Order: sequence, then C-alpha cells, then structure tokens
Amino acid sequence: MATRRATDTEEAVGGLLRAYPPEVQAVALRVRELILRTLPRAEETVDSSSKLLGYGYGSGYRGVVCTLILSKAGVKLGVFRGAELPDPERLLAGSGKVHRHIPFKLVEDVERRGVTQLLAEALAAWQLRSGEGAVGRTLRKVEGVQMDDPLVETWEINARINIYLVGALPSPALSAGATSGGRTVGEALAHMHNVRLMWLKAAAPDLLIGLEKFEKGSSISSSGLVKALNASTAAITELVARSLSGGGKIKGFKPHVHAFVGYLVSHESHHRGQIALALKQSGKPLEKTVSFGLWEWGSR
Repeated sequence: MATRRATDTEEAVGGLLRAYPPEVQAVALRVRELILRTLPRAEETVDSSSKLLGYGYGSGYRGVVCTLILSKAGVKLGVFRGAELPDPERLLAGSGKVHRHIPFKLVEDVERRGVTQLLAEALAAWQLRSGEGAVGRTLRKVEGVQMDDPLVETWEINARINIYLVGALPSPALSAGATSGGRTVGEALAHMHNVRLMWLKAAAPDLLIGLEKFEKGSSISSSGLVKALNASTAAITELVARSLSGGGKIKGFKPHVHAFVGYLVSHESHHRGQIALALKQSGKPLEKTVSFGLWEWGSR
C-alpha cells in the first residue's frame, strides 16, 4: 500500500465521502474511527474508482486486513479472509469462500457486540499469516511523550519478538512441555500476559479495561495469544509513556520506569528461553532461523 502524508489522506477521504448522503458519511466516519483505533499504525489508502478505503500493513494485496466499502445504501466493513474467522455474533455477511463483510446502515450499528472483536481477530490472523510481530499501540498518545521514545521502542520490540515466536509455532507445539515439568509452551506465553495484567492492576487499573486474564485450564490458541499479548502490550506502552511524562515512577515498583521495562523484558526473555528448551526436549525444536530471529532486535 502506498503511504500518504496525513493531510493528503484526510483530503482524499473527505473527497470520497462527499459523494454520499450525510447519513452514509456519518456511518463511514464512525467505522473508520473504529478501524484506526483497532488496527494501530495501519496504512490507509483511498481507492476512488472502487469506492473504498483500504487498511493494512505493507504493500500489496497480502498486506490488507480490511476495507471500508461505500454505497448510497450504506457502508460495509470488508474483512479479509473473514470466512476463516470465528463469528459468534453472526455479524458477517456474504457467500464467498474467502472474504466476508459486516453491513452498517446506522451509526448505532457500529456499536454492536462483536464488531471490535472481529477486527481484532482479523488483525491477529494477518499477523500469524505474515509472521509479523505486534504492529503498534491501540491506546491514545500521552502528552509530553514521543511514542518513538527509546524506552517505549525497546518495550515494543520485545513485544514484537513474542508475537514473532507465537507465529512460528505450529498449533501442537503449544501443548509441549519440558521433561522436568512446569508450564507448557502455551501456558508460558499466557503467563507473560497475566504478569503484565498483574502490574497493570497495581499501577494503573484503568488500563485493565477490556483485558482478560488467561485462567488456569482455559483454552489457549495462537490467535488468542496474539490478541491478548497485543492488548497487554498496548496497555503497558501507555503505562510507560505516562510514567515518562510524570516523573519516571511506576506505582508499586522500585526504582523507576527504566528498571520496570528492564524487569519485564528480562522476565519475558527468561520464558522465551524456557519455551525453546521445552520445544527441544519434546522433539519439536525451533527452526534455526526462528532461534536467530528472536535475537534480531534491529529488524523486529
């Protein structure tokens, strides 16, 4: 996908929307807001000839996560490979073998249960298909902090490495465990997420909204891990950014936010090592390219 300057994109979006009735414009803008909030740092492209907006990461068709399709009658949220996604609320329409869409006629329709969840599922599925790591933050900017601050960036690189690891694991590997016992691979990854939530509960309970803990014995899947880790990554990112803008302290942790990030990275690196050992001992070792990839901080 070609990247535009923000002002150019806004003008192009406005130009496309002006061809439609005000009620359609209102629905489209609400759906667009939801997409941009749920798909952090997604590239937005305007296709005037096809009357749609595209959202994804990187160039070409393979980078697409979803589209926003306009018509005089309403708006459709096109979900790439939607036929493969869980849809417990039965929101998806369409009879194609691959793609699906969610129709919207009213602004209120965008608030239906399951819409945001489907977008999150589409993002997680894209990450697993593409081998990409976490793509960024879902939470708002924090005043006084550059979100490319080296400390924030260090945390997010660590998070992307976790997603890279999950994407490299075949589903059966999640149940693998070390010969000495302890957590399975899936349980170790779930534990990383749960520890993040433990610190959020102590330091910033408001950032726990919408986040769910993996309970003991609960089902663990690759897509579920990606969604959970993405969400807790975003919350920790905001916690760190808040601290940087407010004196450098984390409630309940000593001495400061830099040590806090070091603590979390050390904890998660420890468990990545345990996972590699468990896979090796269970006869499902990581491929060498993946083992080396876990250390490629300059490209993750």
